[in-house]
Amino acid sequence: MARKLQQRAIETRKRILTAARELFAERGYSGATVDEIALRAKANKQRIYAYFGNKQQLFETVVLQLFQEVDLFAQTDMQDCQPADLSRRVIAGFFKVHSEHPEFWRLLTWINLDEAIHVERLIGARSHENAAIREVFDRGIKEGVIKPMLFRDYLYTLLAASWFYFSNRRTLPLTLSPDLYSAGGRQLLIDEVAGLFNL
Repeated sequence: MARKLQQRAIETRKRILTAARELFAERGYSGATVDEIALRAKANKQRIYAYFGNKQQLFETVVLQLFQEVDLFAQTDMQDCQPADLSRRVIAGFFKVHSEHPEFWRLLTWINLDEAIHVERLIGARSHENAAIREVFDRGIKEGVIKPMLFRDYLYTLLAASWFYFSNRRTLPLTLSPDLYSAGGRQLLIDEVAGLFNL
């Protein structure tokens, strides 16, 4: 009996997280209510408070869970990466994450738009991944394959290009070029952005 209750609690918690992710991505932190999340999850509202404490902690849990799910590279992937291929591999990885997890860039957008959101728990959320990329980046600079620059600026540029591509998918075809969102146009953009960093 206790095992059955425990399994039911696990399933309820999972449904709450799924519903919260969907609603927070659709409407943002302020636009999604605990009542709506409970309704979509087919769960009692009190369960949300019992599992997560409050709406803010639920939001942070959703974001942290998503960050864990979208790890770009295993440590071994970076160990096998040659510096000349790093930029292409990283930006292609960012594009893949945004394609497979559209709620990721949407949540990032909401976090940056809504002053009510505090996400201090994100500090260091990507540190293991960034360290693996940095190792290859530093090697590339030493070998004269990657242009000397701050790692922060390097990663920022690749992150910005990929996020901007997905967060502006409805306007960029109108203001820049419709080809940008074809398979060939996307690949050309990845190649050209990656090529900006190699010597």
